[in-house]
Amino acid sequence: MFVHRIVSFLVNYTGEDAIYEDDRVSVGLFDLRILADAVEIRSSIFGGVLPPIKVIETSSGTVWLLRFYEEDGRVVPYKPLLRDLEVETLRDMFLPILQSNYVARFVEEGERVKSLDDLVRGIRHPALEPSRYAFLEILGKTDEPYELLNLHSKLRRLYAQVYPTREKILNDVANQLEVSSYERVGGEWQIMNTPRGKILCSREVGSKEYALFLIEERYSGELPTFTSDPRMGNAPFVSGTVPDLSGDHVFLGYYSDWKRILENLERVRKGPKVLITMTEDLSPKEEEVMEVLYRYKRAILIGPPGTGKTYVAQRVAERIAGREGWNWVLVQASPSLRYEEFVEGLRPVKTSQGVAFEVQDGIFLRIVKRAKAHPTERFMVILDEMNRGNLPAILGNLLYAIEYRGRPVILPYSGSSLVIPDNLLFLGTLNERDVTTLQIDQAILRRFPVVFFEPDEEELRAYLRGKNWSENQISWAIETFRKLNRELKNSLGHAYFFASTPQDLRRKLRYFVLPLLRLRLGKDLEDVLEDVS
Repeated sequence: MFVHRIVSFLVNYTGEDAIYEDDRVSVGLFDLRILADAVEIRSSIFGGVLPPIKVIETSSGTVWLLRFYEEDGRVVPYKPLLRDLEVETLRDMFLPILQSNYVARFVEEGERVKSLDDLVRGIRHPALEPSRYAFLEILGKTDEPYELLNLHSKLRRLYAQVYPTREKILNDVANQLEVSSYERVGGEWQIMNTPRGKILCSREVGSKEYALFLIEERYSGELPTFTSDPRMGNAPFVSGTVPDLSGDHVFLGYYSDWKRILENLERVRKGPKVLITMTEDLSPKEEEVMEVLYRYKRAILIGPPGTGKTYVAQRVAERIAGREGWNWVLVQASPSLRYEEFVEGLRPVKTSQGVAFEVQDGIFLRIVKRAKAHPTERFMVILDEMNRGNLPAILGNLLYAIEYRGRPVILPYSGSSLVIPDNLLFLGTLNERDVTTLQIDQAILRRFPVVFFEPDEEELRAYLRGKNWSENQISWAIETFRKLNRELKNSLGHAYFFASTPQDLRRKLRYFVLPLLRLRLGKDLEDVLEDVS
């Protein structure tokens, strides 16, 4: 009786007849599978991309449930489909849901979403807090679920519009890799069998880009699970998730860069899989920087040279934003860098009448426009060694715009209004031992959260152990590190001591550390290290 009611409603809803086959029923573009305790409804086309509807009979009525994740808690490529949609499209789709008796909620929060703006924000910006926003579900107790079925049908129609383009790209991937066969394993994820091994191909959310992973031959062919990770930002991570094949996968590159993909495949074939995998852990300092950026959208890393500020900034940019040169750039500050190069300025151009001047975008403004054009992606600008540049001349009124998102500033050359979008992050590094830092810190510190970097013995110890130094050799290096930092007032970063062998470290002490001792203190290494054996 329960199944018959559902089928009868779908027949009335679609105007199509029901076709019965064993434990399955088809009504129009809906496929019903009869389970022990429920009925599962899937779209007969794009069934691996669109989420299923589950219908459950309870003592108090019929419950209709639409989950954008699997029942066992895996984040599958259903909800990322929503992130591709424009804000107005999302609003039109979900407004009838919120105006009805359905409950929409993000499971990790456990509360009903009451505002359409909150729902859209949670869908569009899961990279900010994916552990909260990854698990969206809609449920309602009703015998006539028009609103839910309308939502599902709209998703199918919208996906049908982009399907030909997606298929063309996948066919191109298959041709390039000489794929013998492939299977869809959920959403827009395919396992491809190639002469070079099994390759997982996954679409980046919000774009036409595809990421490729090499996976182990022993992979069983089951749907890869997706592990939510708040440290992950843009692609190839889907909504803050990574494919979890127990670490048996290596990121090869993006579909648009076949040269890199083929080079990486060749490297993996020749030796151990030394490429960075997507499950590589971040250091505590990298996690701290990411947390500050997610919260404030800007930060400055301050510390003496050799403490890893630039390295961490680049690692964080790769995780949050993705592709260097497109999603993030690093700009080296210098006395010659000016507002005209960084933001906008006049440039000479040849014309038929001679030479004229026109306003051209600088590095920062170009990435601002890119961020506005791709609101589902995240972007970052790193201004490295800020103390070396004249910050008022480089940033101008950007300081205000970076601090107050949503408030416009007028650009002096073009006269246009600039509003920095929320998906553009700003990260600076600053050497606190540079005397020029004292001239700029007040203007900076009141606008930017600061993460301090210090010389770190444990970082040094871990590095040297990774290079197979003996414990006696490590003790010598640590004691030398301590002694020099006492003399130089804790201004010698641990990276100065990163060396493959003790002999390499002695050379670095002579050619990189000795000059500091001579110029600052007028001392030689022997004077400082006479009792270090």
